[in-house]
Amino acid sequence: GIPAALFMALSVTVLRFGMSLNLAPGEVTRRANELIITDQRSRMFATVFITYLDLDSGEMQISSAGHNPAILYNAEQKSCEYRSASGVALGIFKGAAFAEESAHLAPGDILVLYTDGITEVLNSDEDEFGEERLEQIIIENADRSAQTIATQVLREVSVFAGDQNLFDDATLVVVKRV
Repeated sequence: GIPAALFMALSVTVLRFGMSLNLAPGEVTRRANELIITDQRSRMFATVFITYLDLDSGEMQISSAGHNPAILYNAEQKSCEYRSASGVALGIFKGAAFAEESAHLAPGDILVLYTDGITEVLNSDEDEFGEERLEQIIIENADRSAQTIATQVLREVSVFAGDQNLFDDATLVVVKRV
């Protein structure tokens, strides 16, 4: 609805402003939380995952505000691991702390960011799509482009759901270092 749209517009604006100041990801989430919670009457919240990626070195700085962990596919080991940093959703607790973690994206590695609208899709048997299926798609398609991997994930989520309605928003970002 309109209140949720306005809340998300505020959240995005505050986050973009913090990033434009070149603040560290943990500081961006901390300041965004304080600004959002100061005027918070709606009891709405937002989960956020921020990562800065240095395209030359592959170094990443990560901050999370209650968001799903990122999946990092390691091309050398041909396996997936989860990367996150501790922190609660924005707009819940005044003075909340937000950790910052680092990671490395080597050539061939893949970073996948997703919302629960991808992993919590239900089929007709009320089984969830889940992180394991998402990991398997990433592993099976790791030699392909980021766009192809994203398309394959969305295709398989749709096939899995069948004629079930998708009840949540689904956002997916796939980054592959080449």
